[in-house]
Amino acid sequence: MFEAASNMNEGDAKAPSQESAKTSTEDNAKDNKDSVATEDNDTKENNEPTEAETLFVKLEFKLVYWSLDFSRVVSTDTSVQSIKESIKLHHGGNIRRLTLCLDCYQESNELRNDQLTLKEIGIAGGSKNEPTKRVMFYDFTPDSSESGSDPILMC
Repeated sequence: MFEAASNMNEGDAKAPSQESAKTSTEDNAKDNKDSVATEDNDTKENNEPTEAETLFVKLEFKLVYWSLDFSRVVSTDTSVQSIKESIKLHHGGNIRRLTLCLDCYQESNELRNDQLTLKEIGIAGGSKNEPTKRVMFYDFTPDSSESGSDPILMC
């Protein structure tokens, strides 16, 4: 291989013409554009939905047996666990057992699988400016093991 290269005369090695270099440069630019476009499409497919694509729901929380209602606007991608954590924080965090039901407070409507999202349990969303509205009823047992956890003060 080295012999063949050394046997070549300087006249045998021709420089590429400007025309072929220009075509080559244009081809490379086109390939790079195609590559970038493909990467952009792949990125869009793999990313989370944009805010315009995200759906929202206004959850109205009603504490059973008490009038301590409040509401939150959340994405339909929010998990049941996140909603339960939000309720716990709303009441100071001293909650031992929390029961959460959709639409009415009865056992058949209890949300038991904390890993599911609102979308996965069948809650449709709307735009951020006009979210759909749903009611969630909840009840809890105060955690009396924490010092100073008075149910009245948790409201």
